[in-house]
Amino acid sequence: MASYRIWYALNSRDLGMGLDWCSKQGTLPVLPCEDEDRTDTHMQLMSINAESLADVFRRMQGEVWSPNGEGRKLIEQLGLSHTSMSVGDMIEDVATRTFYFVDRVGFAEIEHPEDDESSYDYFNRYIAGDR
Repeated sequence: MASYRIWYALNSRDLGMGLDWCSKQGTLPVLPCEDEDRTDTHMQLMSINAESLADVFRRMQGEVWSPNGEGRKLIEQLGLSHTSMSVGDMIEDVATRTFYFVDRVGFAEIEHPEDDESSYDYFNRYIAGDR
């Protein structure tokens, strides 16, 4: 099993439209630096072990990880608004530090900006298709 960090969207209104829509609107997710647990767009919720991205998605449905509502207090304390993983959330592969955006269909890999690259430059590269 691989280790993953779960990042839930703070405001899923725009992000919930999918990555292509976000790129056209200039509202791409902000990826965290090494030791951050929060960005302008996401909050780290937890770490889990799973077989695949699909397995992570399955395990992060509210009826699986919080069948009796026990996760609701954690969700509220973190300022989040949803228990089940959905479009706009992110999954980080801990071993490779690769981020995957939960998209409208499947998952989209998001390249982490280079250390000397601003988020603005990263967004422009993404929009131009130079990923």
